[in-house]
Amino acid sequence: MFWAAEGPPLMPGGYNPNLQIFQGEHEVLIRHEMMGDARIIRTDGSGHIDSRIRQYHGDSIGHWEGETLVVDTVGFNEKFWLTREGLPHTETLHLIEKFSRPEYNTLRYEVTVDDPRAYTRPWTGGWTLRWVANEDIEEFFCEENAESTFTR
Repeated sequence: MFWAAEGPPLMPGGYNPNLQIFQGEHEVLIRHEMMGDARIIRTDGSGHIDSRIRQYHGDSIGHWEGETLVVDTVGFNEKFWLTREGLPHTETLHLIEKFSRPEYNTLRYEVTVDDPRAYTRPWTGGWTLRWVANEDIEEFFCEENAESTFTR
């Protein structure tokens, strides 16, 4: 998949935007090329972890509604940015994401943002992601003083 962040929520833009999505028996893992980050979505039927525990990507649990993966995420910490622009959120932030495949090479993504302390009502956005054949996830690294490697 060609995108920019493993989420939540998945957001467009940036460089090294490739994603790999792995489905296991009890989880879905979304691995992002940029920074090598990974997000785990539990699909084992367990509930959310203790609400006092706050994580950067929140606590994501998923279930299947037909061919659509529905992901419920809560428990974000204060370091989390809802978007690159830093849209506001509070400890009441609740995301519902939906992943579906309308056709073989297409992934449809939809997210509903609900945070009654930051917004007057829930809002929803969505994107279509395309599958790119034979695309590998490369290791991301920063190189100090990279300009010394350029040919002049």
